[in-house]
Formats: sequence, C-alpha cells, structure tokens
Amino acid sequence: MKKIVYYSIIFWSFLAAAQGNFEVELEKQYDEKNYMEVIQLYEKTIAKGYESAKMLQLLADSYYYNSFYEQSAVWYERLLNSNATHQIDDMVYFRYYQVLKTLKEYDKAKEYFTLYLKSKKNYNLKIFEQDTVKLFPISIATLDNLALNTSASEYGLVENQKTILFTSNRESKQHHNKHQWTKRPYLSLYSGTDTKQQGNSIVKGIESLEYNVSSPVFSKDGKTVYFTINDLTGKDHKNEKYGLKIVKATINNKGNWDDITFLPFNSNQYNCAHPAFSVDEKILYFSSDMPGGYGQSDIYAVTIDGEKFGQPINLGSTINTSGRETFPSVEDETGLYFASDGRMTFGGLDIFKAKLWNGVEVLEIFCLPEPINSSSDDFAYYKTPNTDYGYISSNREGGKGLDDIYKFHLNSQDSITSTLLNKINLIPLGNATVTLYNESLDLIEKTTSDNKGVFRFKKLNLTDIYILRVEKDNYFTEELVYNLEQALPGEIFLEPKDLIVESGKDVGKRLQINDIYFDLDQYNITKEAEEKLGLLLVFLEQFPDVCIDIQSHTDSRAGDEYNMQLSEKRAQATMSWLIEKGVKSNRLTAKGFGETRLLNHCTNGVDCSEAEHRVNRRSEFIVKDNRK
Repeated sequence: MKKIVYYSIIFWSFLAAAQGNFEVELEKQYDEKNYMEVIQLYEKTIAKGYESAKMLQLLADSYYYNSFYEQSAVWYERLLNSNATHQIDDMVYFRYYQVLKTLKEYDKAKEYFTLYLKSKKNYNLKIFEQDTVKLFPISIATLDNLALNTSASEYGLVENQKTILFTSNRESKQHHNKHQWTKRPYLSLYSGTDTKQQGNSIVKGIESLEYNVSSPVFSKDGKTVYFTINDLTGKDHKNEKYGLKIVKATINNKGNWDDITFLPFNSNQYNCAHPAFSVDEKILYFSSDMPGGYGQSDIYAVTIDGEKFGQPINLGSTINTSGRETFPSVEDETGLYFASDGRMTFGGLDIFKAKLWNGVEVLEIFCLPEPINSSSDDFAYYKTPNTDYGYISSNREGGKGLDDIYKFHLNSQDSITSTLLNKINLIPLGNATVTLYNESLDLIEKTTSDNKGVFRFKKLNLTDIYILRVEKDNYFTEELVYNLEQALPGEIFLEPKDLIVESGKDVGKRLQINDIYFDLDQYNITKEAEEKLGLLLVFLEQFPDVCIDIQSHTDSRAGDEYNMQLSEKRAQATMSWLIEKGVKSNRLTAKGFGETRLLNHCTNGVDCSEAEHRVNRRSEFIVKDNRK
C-alpha cells in the first residue's frame, strides 16, 4: 500500500511539473501571437484535467482576438465561475463585456462593464458616460455583400482614381508565406477595376513584402500612398507583438509603388497602423498603442509639412476609451470616422463619427445606426467622394468569409421645401436667395423663392449636416441647420431690418420685449427687465417724436382688485425707469389693466398651465399719434 502511495506521489509530482512546463510553452505561444496553436494546445491541456486561471484566460483571449466570440464566451464564463477570480485581470471583465455585446446579451454585458469600472482604482466614468452615445442621422437604402469576397478575409476597400484597392489574405500564387497566427497567407493589397469581379491582383511594387500589408490612403493627385506593414526586422522583433508600422510610397507612371520609407514616429516598442488623411492633407490620423494612451489602441493625429512630420497627438478621452479605437477615415473637414469596441453600442467593433474642430479637437461622438453597424465587428468605413455610396467591412452573420466588404447606398430625399415669411406681418417673401451648404460651407445648391415665398431643393443625399442660408435685401440673414434628425420647418421667418413705426401698433412686439417679468407680487424693475427695457430706451432715442402708452397686464390668479393695483404699479414703475434714463415724461403714459384683457381662456377658476398663464402676463408699448 505504501508502495502505491509512493508511486502516486511521484506521478502527481510529474504532472505538476508537466503542467508548469505546458504553461510556460503556452505563454510563449501567446506572447508571440501564434493564437491558433495556443487554442489547440490549451484545449488539449484542459481536456487532460490541467487547468489554471491563467490558462483559462489565455484561451478565452485567444478566441477573442481571433473574433470567435461564442467560443471565447464559453471560456470567459468558465474563468469567471472558477475559484480564482482574485487572480483575474480587470481586462477580462472588459473583453467579456465586448463579447456579450456581440452576442446581443446587452443586460449581462452592462453588468460586466460595471464590474470592469469597479475593478479600476479610479472609476473610468468618462467611458460610462460614453455608454449612451447618440446615433448619427444617416439613412441607408441598400447594403450589399460584394462579389469579390471569398472564404478568406477581405476588408478596407478604397478607391483611387478609377482603381479599387482592398486588403485580403486570400490564397494567391503571388503570396506563399503563411501567418503563424491565422494559418492563412499574409494580408496583402489587391487592386482592380470592378467590385463584381474576383480577378484582382496584388499591387505592383509590394509583392516582395513578406508580411502583412493593409490600409492604404492616397493623396488627391494619386501619386503618394501611405499604408500599414508588418516590419519584423531588428533585435526587438523576435515576435510580432509590435510589428505594425506606417510607410509612405510614391506611385510611378506605370502604377508601381516605389521608394517605400518608414514614417519617423514608428517604433519597435509599439504599433502604428491604418493611416488616414485630413481633407487638406496636412494631418495624418492613425491608430496606435504607444505609451500614454487611454486603451488598447487610440486614435492619434500628426501634422505633415512637406517631408516633415510633427509629434503625434492623442485625440483625447472624448474619442478614445479603454478599448480599441482603430481604422480612422475622413469624409470632410469636420468628420472623422473610426471603429471602436469601447462603448456600449451594438457589439464588437462599431463604426462611429467624431465631430472635429481644427482637425484635432473632438467635439462630439456619434454611433452610426444599423445596418452599418451590427452585433459583430464593423469597421473600415469609406465614403466615396461626391457620390451616394461607400464601403464598410464586417464579419457579421451571413457573410462569405472571415471578413467581408459591403457596399452601401445612402437614402436620398426627393426634395426639401419651405415658405419664407416676414416675421412681423407674415407676408410671403419672394425673390429671396436660398443657399444650401455642407458643414464645411462648400456650396451644394442655390435657388430663389417664388412670389408665394416657396423654395425647393431637389434630390439630396442626407449623409451629414446641411446649412441653409436665406438672404433678402432689407432683411436679416437667417441660417438653419438641417439633417435627418432636425427636419426643416415648413415656414421660415425673416426679420426686417427697418423699423416701421405705425400709430396704434405695439412696438414691444416688434422689439420682442413683451415678456418683461417682475418678481412675484413685486413691481420693482429687475436686472432682467432692464436688459429688455434698454432696447425700448434706444428705440425712443432713435425716434424722438414717438410717444408710447405703457400697458401692463396680469394673469387671472389672485383677486381682481389686487391684480389691477399690481399692474398699475408695474406700468408706473416702467415709465419711471424710462424717465430716469432721460426720456421726457410728456412722451409717456402708463396704465395697468389687471386681468381685464386676457389673451386666452384662463379666466378666474379655470385650471390652466403655467405656460398658458404666462401668455397673459405681459407689457405692451403702444405707439400713440406722433407729436408733429
């Protein structure tokens, strides 16, 4: 019996040592991002009964990084239900939250998002606030899977001149090396002329690059291209952890990419990837996990001055989260599109739009709606300039491969129309100039109103915010913001520049000062009242022959006699204030009318809202006959 026990001790000691060696080898594979081997090794090891929290996490993370979210959810759940939760990295909560979003388990996802926040030493409340990001008002007519997609990965389609380019790890005679991570050919850039054909070839000039190549962005003249490559040279690159770098190339007359050079802010200590130009090509946006960021990867900007580059600038916590922000692209001067998995939206990577100021200040973030986004990974948004279509990439259900390229067409509105009216007398305003701009104030269309004040713009692609400017001689110019979320009003009112003084008319209505408010049961002139009476004072100075009858009114609350006395005191106080400011007393009269001239049904005993009572509390300034 003792002999059996002795051999048992030796056997279990051997297994413990074996498990330790397994973990060392597995961690080595994981660190080198050879995830496919890791998955196989881990599952075989755990199947034999050798399990640790670290092993479960690395297995779950391996599935996560390969976008196998259902499998990763199984292992994250097993890890979180183990007896080793004290050993769990706080990023496990964050990644599991992302996985659950992708699987549309939103309530459970939010639960783990909260656990992630609580696991931090300081709650990252900024991210929690971003959890309720607004949807961007974009309307999609169609979204189609392209014929060029295969069972491999195709993503990041862009257009240059009359050529399309996209990234793929499809089988190719031009590419023989295979990636240890995915067990597929390395990613490369393919070009062609038709999204409906699969006869595309690797871009000329990059065939000799042995590793991953992706994400091109072109100068407007089509002669310069920036793109992402794996650079695994040098002593720091025994593995692929920090291998992504941005390079620049020139395109010669034959279409070959020559003179490939590395940008100066690349490093062997972090990744830089997915470049995107600003409209004026003076700023390059990119994604990086360089030190000092907010999350797994952030969006950065760097200025371009000829051949010189500035220092990279992190675009800040309004856009960047603890998750991944990546694949930036630019449609106009004010909008930066990007993909992120750091917000509680549809799931996986979702596509967002950041509103920019001066190219580097992020004002607001919007999430694009379905079907652009889904519960899977959606990324690489590209809108073809001056068209109603563009492309996204996604690994959503129903696709052909690991990642597919989809073409979207935007809904258009047949026309927008409105009527222009004089703000004072409501007369229709014909022959007014109405101009439509985009948010960068680029002219889209111009028209004039007809004799009934009506104007109309024909078919518009409502992809963004529009600015409507209305101009007419002797009227103040009016501007309105218009998009799918903020519909154009049916009537637009223009205020005349000239004051037309007519006897018997209320000049207070023209000056928009009728709502002069007094404190409850008081009649002294408040600071707020002074601001409005100041406009009347200037008016009386400009028109020295005009005489005014000041009329004060109350609502029906309180007694009739009390309201009459209170309104009289308020009218007299108003007149006294004007006289103190220099208006001659013989130009002014004042009278209180209490509740005798109500403008609505809110008489004594009638239940009315505060807004309805407010209509009756007013001051009127009636022009009397001129003293000529």
